[in-house]
This record gives sequence, C-alpha cells and structure tokens, in this order.
Amino acid sequence: MNKNKNNDSSLNVGVLARLNRHFHISMVYMIIKILNMATERKLRILCFHGYRQTGEIFRQKTGSLRKSLKKHAELHYLTAPLQIPCENSKDEDNGCGWWFSREDDYFSAKHKSDFVKGFEIM
Repeated sequence: MNKNKNNDSSLNVGVLARLNRHFHISMVYMIIKILNMATERKLRILCFHGYRQTGEIFRQKTGSLRKSLKKHAELHYLTAPLQIPCENSKDEDNGCGWWFSREDDYFSAKHKSDFVKGFEIM
C-alpha cells in the first residue's frame, strides 16, 4: 500500500451505497476504516442526493452514518443545480435535481427521452 500522505483519497458515496446494498453497514464501516488506515488520514466522501432532495436534507438523513464515520471520513454534501418547479404553490420547496429528461423541467425514469437538461451546467 502507498502510505504517501500527499496521496489524494476520496470515495464517492455511490460506491458506499452500492456496498451497503450487498453488505451490512458494519462491513461498510470496516472497509472505510481499513482504507483510512492505509492512507493515514481521513477519507473525503462526496455525497450526491437523490431526486427532489437537497444536500442538507441528505445530510440530515445520513446523520447516523456521519456519526459512525466521524473519525475516519469527512462527508461533503452537494446540492443539485436545477430547482424542481412546484406544481401547486410557489412557497413550497420541491427540492432539486441533477438533470431533467423533458423540456418542461421534469424527470421520469420510466420515459425514454432524447432531451437532457442539466449536464450543460457542469
């Protein structure tokens, strides 16, 4: 293992989520702990929220995970750049999305689409 302290170590939360589907959370914790020992510093994990959420909402939902990994990892939460329009009231926060699959600022995983809005921002 490379123990170079200048080695940039970061882990995508998507990897963590995939691990969590196959392993118990204690296994994920052990994997993070082992990776942390190998790098001799805290891992930096980039956390992407789901559709109709924000980075802050996702942060709140992962409170116990943050607490478990506190000594071993720094979790950084992003909020998607596209605000999801409200159908009823303009006062209601409808969350954010990373992209839309229709021109009317809508996303559906069930519909095929050649239109994609959102990636041009990144």
